[in-house]
Formats: sequence, C-alpha cells, structure tokens
Amino acid sequence: MVNNIMEYLHKAGISGERPVGATRLNLARDFAFASRLCLASVDRLSGMMGVTDQIGRNVVQGYCRDCRTMSTHRSLQWDKCMSPTGKLLFGLNTGDPFVDNEAND
Repeated sequence: MVNNIMEYLHKAGISGERPVGATRLNLARDFAFASRLCLASVDRLSGMMGVTDQIGRNVVQGYCRDCRTMSTHRSLQWDKCMSPTGKLLFGLNTGDPFVDNEAND
C-alpha cells in the first residue's frame, strides 16, 4: 500500500501534478491506515515480549516508541483524515480548497 502511494506521488511530482479531490483524501486515508497498522503490529510484538525484553536497549522498544511518536503526527491521525472524506460524501465543504474546488467544479 505505502509503496503504491509513494510510486504515485513520485510520478505525480515528476509530471508536476498535484493530487486534488478524492485522490487527495484517499492518499491521506491510506497513509493514516498504514500508520495504524504499523502501530498495531509493534504493539502486538511488544506485548508478546517478556519482561526482560521490555527494559533496556531492545531495538523493538525503539521501533515501538518511534511508531507511536510518528502516528501522533496530525497528518496521520485517523479522525483527522477520515472526517473530510465523510464531509465530501455528504456534499459538505471539507475545509481543504484542493478538495472543495474540484468537488464544486
């Protein structure tokens, strides 16, 4: 999923295209979903580890901390990414001019 997004963005960047409308919302949604999957997987892995592996300098703990920290970024928060999609589906303004202008055209 993330590789497909990155490939799309790379091609769009080379051609000078800017993602707009539903494409822009889908990209945000997919990134937020990927972030959720990563966080869930390191949480499960961390939960399966014994107490000895929960302390010290275990690399999994670093990954868990890093995934949790990155997932708190505003652009990866599930509610923030999904609210505009719901608004668009109901014909409401999303607050994003790149989405709203295309929807109104």
